[in-house]
Amino acid sequence: RRCGYGGATVAPGAVVATVAAGALGCLATGLVCWTVVTAPAAAEAHLRRPAAACRLSPAAGGPAPRPQLTSGPSPLPALPSPRTQLRVFDMFKGSVVDPNYWKQQYFLTDVMRAYLPTEPREFCALELMPGDSRHLNYLAVEKDRSGIRPVRYLVMGEVLPEKKGELENALEKQGEFNQCAVEFLQWRKGQQLRLQKGAVDIALVSEGTSARIGVSILEEGLKEIRRTLSASGRVVIILDEADEKVFGGSLEAMLADQETQDLVEMEGIGVEDGEDSEGAGIQVFRDAGYRLSLVKRDEECGLSIAVLTPFVQVPKAPAARKPRKARRAAARQGGAAAPADATRQRRR
Repeated sequence: RRCGYGGATVAPGAVVATVAAGALGCLATGLVCWTVVTAPAAAEAHLRRPAAACRLSPAAGGPAPRPQLTSGPSPLPALPSPRTQLRVFDMFKGSVVDPNYWKQQYFLTDVMRAYLPTEPREFCALELMPGDSRHLNYLAVEKDRSGIRPVRYLVMGEVLPEKKGELENALEKQGEFNQCAVEFLQWRKGQQLRLQKGAVDIALVSEGTSARIGVSILEEGLKEIRRTLSASGRVVIILDEADEKVFGGSLEAMLADQETQDLVEMEGIGVEDGEDSEGAGIQVFRDAGYRLSLVKRDEECGLSIAVLTPFVQVPKAPAARKPRKARRAAARQGGAAAPADATRQRRR
């Protein structure tokens, strides 16, 4: 059968193996949780339990006095702090055991399917300084269903430095799987890509990249992408919470601020100091030559998506020329008749 993610063919044996692996993963997760949290807590509660009140004293035959707990150090090891427990569970963050991982998969797959280029059906994609290799699969999600797929995948700039070799190999394998040529383009701030204008149909900035490279490099990268983007091209930026902090606000606030700036430019409305609180974020896109066209957010997985389209400056219409008679009448009223009379005299 064909699965929705990537359209790959899955054999029945692979399904059984996947289910078994998932069951073993859940069992291992439960064992770690019990070992780290439940077992130490139960052991300490058992050993700290006070003596029973019905215990008899061997001397007087009456109930023994209740033992007093001292304030000295406990012979038992201390329970791990909540931060320690979180660090233990961070081992599974971003893996298939993490439930949030699958929420992000479904969200990104649905959004990318909706905003893939339709013309041409075989397109060129570009990703700015990626931190992982999974986003090529999102762009190839329709390759078996409708034939819309990337045939060229350009990696602009350096990948994550500490995982450079590993990521480059993973990207090349993803390219082979999706029948897409992967190319690595050298780029740094202030440099120009060796790429012709209009060659890129869709560009991508994945989550974590904006916070990692900073607003300055991001703006320069978007400017260079704008130069190579086709007329119908677009840029998809995926942001997490850390990425939005770099822009100084949420995408929804940036979209509202863009509408305010449009009113200012069209109608000449004055904006008082302090009203434009999110202007710095949207100004990055405007300076790079884009408009923020769409914002999508999923609160459960913690990701949001911004779709940028090239900003086209509409030239102002030239003023209409006055008829010749009207121009002559205006010239006479403005005192232009005297030079004309002098000209006639010279001709005579």
